[in-house]
Amino acid sequence: MAAAPSGIERPNLPSFRDWIDTRTPWNKVVDFTISLFKQTIYSTTTFYYRYHPNALPEFSQTWKEESEGLVVLVHGLRNDPACWYAQLQLLRNEPAIDVFAPRVLHRGLCPLAEAEEPLLAQIKDYAEKHPGKPICLLGTSNGGRLVAQLEISLREEAPSTPVKVSSVAGVILGSSRIALIETILPLRYFYPEPLRNELRYRSERATKLLEELQAPLPEGCAERSYEFYATTEDLLIPDLDSTLPELPGK
Repeated sequence: MAAAPSGIERPNLPSFRDWIDTRTPWNKVVDFTISLFKQTIYSTTTFYYRYHPNALPEFSQTWKEESEGLVVLVHGLRNDPACWYAQLQLLRNEPAIDVFAPRVLHRGLCPLAEAEEPLLAQIKDYAEKHPGKPICLLGTSNGGRLVAQLEISLREEAPSTPVKVSSVAGVILGSSRIALIETILPLRYFYPEPLRNELRYRSERATKLLEELQAPLPEGCAERSYEFYATTEDLLIPDLDSTLPELPGK
């Protein structure tokens, strides 16, 4: 996990990555090789579980009567709930916890509001049936953007529900990779224009999302906590301030 040195003003990109990445060139090569190997294992395992869903533990589609909390697992673009195979295996050992690991609408290839709507409906249903029970929202990449939006919506939709947000390599402020995608014509067809508009680095939608996330909680709103994770080894996430947003006072 990358974290900015405390007590030092954060510089603007593109220097931010270099500012916190103090590894030698040799260490960068070694770390990248190890990361590539781990990513290959992860992708292969996810592919297996995607086409062998019966190998994953089953979770009831109805909430437990004596539920102690809800864990929501939101995957990234073009991914699948199977990517949570390791977490699902662990959560199987928590009988008092409900688990919601949905397949995001269009696998995330749609505007934020469209992707959020069916997820929010399910989470609201849990909050209404289990008032005051905590909800943990965990998302990766574009899923990190989704869980941030869900938390904002729950401030009004379920104000008495404590919420914890964990975002892994989330693109809260979008990604400069979108600019590259838009220069390569064939790639445009894999990312609909409304989604590209939202995911541009520091787009209007991305800036609004961060502002809403930073806004003070409404009076009487239950506790919120946030965790943002990133690594300098991940070259697919060039904008670390997008992944590690600042939430003053939270």
